[in-house]
Amino acid sequence: MEKNIPYRSTPPTSITMKKIVITAAITCLLTLVLVNVFSDTPEENHTSRVESSSSWTCSMHPKVMRKEAGSCPICGMDLIEVVKTETTSSSSWTCSMHPKVMRKEAGSCPICGMDLIEVESDTEDNASYDFQRLPNSTLYFGNAETYTVKKSYPSKTIRAAGKLHINEEKIRIQTAHVTGRVEKSFIKYEGQKIRKGQKIMQIYAPTLITLQKEWQLSKKKGNLKNVLSKIKNLKLTTKQLNGKNGYFDIYAEFSGFIKKNYLERGKHLKKGQYILEVISLETLWANFEVYPEDIDFVDMGDPIAFLVEGSSDTLRSKVSFISPWVHKKNQTYLVRASVRNTQNFEPNRYIFGTITSHKKNLKELIIPRSAVLWKGTQSIVFLQDPEKESYFAPQTIEIGGEINDRYIVKKGLFEGCIIISKGTLVVDSDLEIQHSNGMFSQ
Repeated sequence: MEKNIPYRSTPPTSITMKKIVITAAITCLLTLVLVNVFSDTPEENHTSRVESSSSWTCSMHPKVMRKEAGSCPICGMDLIEVVKTETTSSSSWTCSMHPKVMRKEAGSCPICGMDLIEVESDTEDNASYDFQRLPNSTLYFGNAETYTVKKSYPSKTIRAAGKLHINEEKIRIQTAHVTGRVEKSFIKYEGQKIRKGQKIMQIYAPTLITLQKEWQLSKKKGNLKNVLSKIKNLKLTTKQLNGKNGYFDIYAEFSGFIKKNYLERGKHLKKGQYILEVISLETLWANFEVYPEDIDFVDMGDPIAFLVEGSSDTLRSKVSFISPWVHKKNQTYLVRASVRNTQNFEPNRYIFGTITSHKKNLKELIIPRSAVLWKGTQSIVFLQDPEKESYFAPQTIEIGGEINDRYIVKKGLFEGCIIISKGTLVVDSDLEIQHSNGMFSQ
């Protein structure tokens, strides 16, 4: 029969206790080491990511992002450092006036209250504002040339066509000085050339009959002062008072060509009524047609050089009139100059000339036309790094006008910056192929 033996615990010895304590101590140390290892590594990695995400931007142009300190390629100001502590997001938001303000999402600037603008942190977007190196071979074989942007007074040569016109300031009108009836007219047609003092008509005038008698009586008395004054006021001569039977000759007061003849035989004239319009062709108007896109460059006094159809002699003058409105029919502005007609040109002859304009009231940024590449309606130039001659980046600009083979720049460049002026297609192709930073990658 089996007997139950009561359980009796054996008290631990001192050696066993020491093993337990040592094991516990080792376990604690290993735990602390592992915790420190895995907790320090993320901090170090995070710190390295923060350091690697540091970038430099311009306080006035926050879209300019550089990997190192330098100058803004647009305005030349020193770049300021921006540290992005968030690396998981591909974009951030900043203030255009306070670029140090960085947020993960859209909102308002805590300093000025302006709406934040998005700044893409991926390399594709920043590449548009990041300078890239071009091989010397590209610049050499592409015949690339650079140009330093500077301000100057715009000048433009405008080509214009037009016609010679009668100088309307030289139209002279002869009127009747006495009331009477036209008995004879010696003007045969309009356009007839006459000279001053030439007989133009014979008139029957009761006033002149009375004056003739007074003149004859005054000669007998020797008192001619009063009657001579009357004759002068009527723009007559004593010779004209020798008329017979009440008929008196009237003479031309001007030399020129008949523009309008009001004389008809038997016509009754009143004092002050028009009898002739006479034009002088000693000077003519050169009327040019200028298109609206060129009229802003034309100023009073600008020099004009032109040729008359059928002549090889160049005539020169200056702008004396600019029409304040556009012609309804041909949508052009009238620009006029006066010229002496030394070669006896006729009105309505065609003329072809150039107007040289110099704007002296405002300096503008001017660049060569060959420096600009067009992407639709967007104009782009290639800007050189002010610190590294072989580094270039595309820059969008705003064109303010075209003057001959040059453009006026309103936005996007500053005085003193350097751009590619020749070989832009080669430069763009190289940036496109090697760095995906060309015009069509933007």
